[in-house]
Amino acid sequence: MSTPVDLDGPPSQNRLAELLAARAAWVGHEPHRPADDTGGCTVLVLLRSVDLDDLVRGARRFAAGLSDGEADAWRRSWTRTRFLFGNPANLTARTPARVVAPAGSAAWLGPFPAGRLPGLSRLLKPVTGVLPPLPERIDLPAVEPAAAPAPARAHRELHLAVRSLTLAEYLVHLHHTLAESVLRGALHPDEPLRLIHRTDLDARLVRTEPGYARVHHARRDSPALRLFAWLSPEPGGRAPDRMMRTHMDAPDFTEADLSRLALSARLQALSEALRLAVATPDGEEPLAPRLWSLLGTEVPELHDAIVGYLRSTGGSWQDVARLSGLTGEQARDRWADAATPHLTDPAATAAELDAWYSRHAQLEPLARVRDPFTRLLSGRTPQERQCLVCAKYAGLPVPAWAGFPTPPGGHLVDDGTWRVGHGPTPYWPLGTLLIESRRHFLDYADFTDEEAAGIGALVRRFTGPLKEVTGAPRIHIFSCMEGTEHFHLWMVPRTVGGVAGRTFIADPGYCTPVEAEEVVGRLRKALEESAADR
Repeated sequence: MSTPVDLDGPPSQNRLAELLAARAAWVGHEPHRPADDTGGCTVLVLLRSVDLDDLVRGARRFAAGLSDGEADAWRRSWTRTRFLFGNPANLTARTPARVVAPAGSAAWLGPFPAGRLPGLSRLLKPVTGVLPPLPERIDLPAVEPAAAPAPARAHRELHLAVRSLTLAEYLVHLHHTLAESVLRGALHPDEPLRLIHRTDLDARLVRTEPGYARVHHARRDSPALRLFAWLSPEPGGRAPDRMMRTHMDAPDFTEADLSRLALSARLQALSEALRLAVATPDGEEPLAPRLWSLLGTEVPELHDAIVGYLRSTGGSWQDVARLSGLTGEQARDRWADAATPHLTDPAATAAELDAWYSRHAQLEPLARVRDPFTRLLSGRTPQERQCLVCAKYAGLPVPAWAGFPTPPGGHLVDDGTWRVGHGPTPYWPLGTLLIESRRHFLDYADFTDEEAAGIGALVRRFTGPLKEVTGAPRIHIFSCMEGTEHFHLWMVPRTVGGVAGRTFIADPGYCTPVEAEEVVGRLRKALEESAADR
């Protein structure tokens, strides 16, 4: 047995909030609202012993064997699962197992509707106890038919953070990850898998989109988020997701659509690589040769994608020649055999491009629409502009300047009328507070009496403590609703020694998520002390 190894620093809370929001959107809940334990459905897992090989295989087969209706109901219940100590061999015909793990150490029952759990759920003891020492790595080979062995495939990697977990907590995080990965089509029930146990998971993992990521609150009493599991992406692209498909299916795509998708996906990948290169230090491989190698690989592939798109939209070889500087014959010889790259799931790729564009959008008009990319495809009716505040809390992708469903340090107020949290850190200075109405309306003219009475008290409550923790002599307060048509108000500390007034608001500065979390913690304490003094 090996001791789990520490990695470098934790992911930012903003990135974790983004991943949690994506899961909440898949489930169909708001990310800040936990599942209601009194509704939905529950799966029971009986454990005779903790055999990880057996558990991992059984969990994947159970999820893969559910009907669409069962999978949908379980998904909407956040794949709720209860673990019980028990021997699968003792199950009777009255409560049969849905799946028994290959070695018989675990069995799956359900899903059961709320209030209709079998009697054994009350008779058997819930799994408790400390987490035993875990191997640093477990390799689970693919399960292939004996008569037709398949070529060896690379293991997907599932990284798990285990610091301070009990046995039950570890099982919850592992099982949710396996089940939801299978339900989303991100993991095949029989493909090779490598479990990697770490003390914590670091920021390097979240630089790329995962096959699946499990983010949850670090502790029950803390708003801070933690990355508990990270499944590496599927080689060659993302698998179909039966729960998150858009209205588009493969037959709906023309050849020009598929070529545009391939070209745009190539542009996205290159854009991300170049963005990361901006702030990548020279390491064992210096930046210059790394970039040269990147462009040497990517530019020819980008040329191929451009030619494929041009040809799919009716362009001739003479058109290609004019672009490339070649003759028409040379262009034909070079690209005649080039085919549009195969996309595993064109609908998922289109949805990912929409989300990626939205997250990185600045103040351009397309920042306010849900379909900046898919509206370009044939036969699509562009969607109406969306409210970015409502979209954010529904778990939909929004620009970074609109904030995250869980702001740095968590909400200071979320009382059913108002939400108050730290503003988006790349765009606002330390201590900036964003006050948002829970109800959707435009401005002060639309206030209810309760909202009109509450907003002034809320601003007064925060102004003094905010000055105290930031040292700001002034708190700039304004709202214009130009970014999105949903009432929100900014409280921006103007610190000593800088510009003031309109000049300050035009370029107020920025801070880091870690700094914002720290100041929110101090602000909570100051608010408590202020309330105690009254």
